[in-house]
Amino acid sequence: MAPPFSDTRWDTFGLLKEAYLALDQRFAEVTERIVPVDRSVVDLLVRLARSPQQRARPTDLARGLSMVPSHITRCLEEAERRGLIERCAHPSDGRSTLIVLALAGEELLSCLLYTSPSPRDRTRSRMPSSA
Repeated sequence: MAPPFSDTRWDTFGLLKEAYLALDQRFAEVTERIVPVDRSVVDLLVRLARSPQQRARPTDLARGLSMVPSHITRCLEEAERRGLIERCAHPSDGRSTLIVLALAGEELLSCLLYTSPSPRDRTRSRMPSSA
């Protein structure tokens, strides 16, 4: 019998997971310095920005962000309180609400995007300048 976890797919999975966690931690560090908002709210805004027409149902956001209902509710409440999102009626389903990325949310994401240096900029800053 083969030893447990000798399948190379475990290595691939482990490496992907470690890379994701390292990138996620780095993103959190940069985010904390640039925008004064809870990281879960930033994740919510990024998900909304990537959604069609920058809008989505709360259940779809929760599923996409792997959040339990109580956590997505808290994130939505904080984002709405800060004016980063807006709620509107679903055009085809009167029972449902859509979450829409507000202008302040777009500005916050733009601040995050344009304040953090790109990988190319970081590489250039490490290169010796030609004199």
